[in-house]
Amino acid sequence: MSKPAPKLQKEEEPFIPYVDPEDFDPILKERSEKYARRMGFLPNCNKLYAHRPAIAAPLWDLNSAIMRDESSSLPQGLKRRIATRLAKLNNSTYCVSHHCGILQRSDDKDRLKDEGWGVEDEDVHALLVESGNGRDEFEKACFDFADAMTLDPTTIADEIYQRIERLLSPPQVVELAAVVGFWKLYNTIHSGLKVPLEEHLLEFSGWINAE
Repeated sequence: MSKPAPKLQKEEEPFIPYVDPEDFDPILKERSEKYARRMGFLPNCNKLYAHRPAIAAPLWDLNSAIMRDESSSLPQGLKRRIATRLAKLNNSTYCVSHHCGILQRSDDKDRLKDEGWGVEDEDVHALLVESGNGRDEFEKACFDFADAMTLDPTTIADEIYQRIERLLSPPQVVELAAVVGFWKLYNTIHSGLKVPLEEHLLEFSGWINAE
């Protein structure tokens, strides 16, 4: 399975203007610099969030706390794969493209990018379109819970809860639920704001149509 043809052919203009990074509120300066160092670029969504510094700052902090904090109880790679699948379930082209770009980026670390997993096309395809993801019993429980919570958090099957309770510690359960809830929020905001996908990530936009 090869990577699907890009859905998007060019970087669009935002329907509301970006905030120039030079004009970022001081509360965002250090956060945005760290973000850009980690990603290797400053995402377009951040330049829109910057219109509301009091919202942007805690959102960026929450992103870091959930996805990569030193206190994390779940593996970072597992959380990234879960977030990628959830972006597809939430129909967010922007977030699917970003996550797939990170998953498929070389896992050779450099000074600008601190996350890359070197995932092959066929594994990304399976992650996006197949149910029952996970490399072992623990991961399968996490993916099943994440899928069910994303689709309808009020109808998660007792059998899934039983596996989660048996296989995960209480901190891991809370962290997993936070991963799911956070990306539901981010996916929804980014789609609602029609955040333009960055030019260098356009090649990953076809993954939203994976079947």
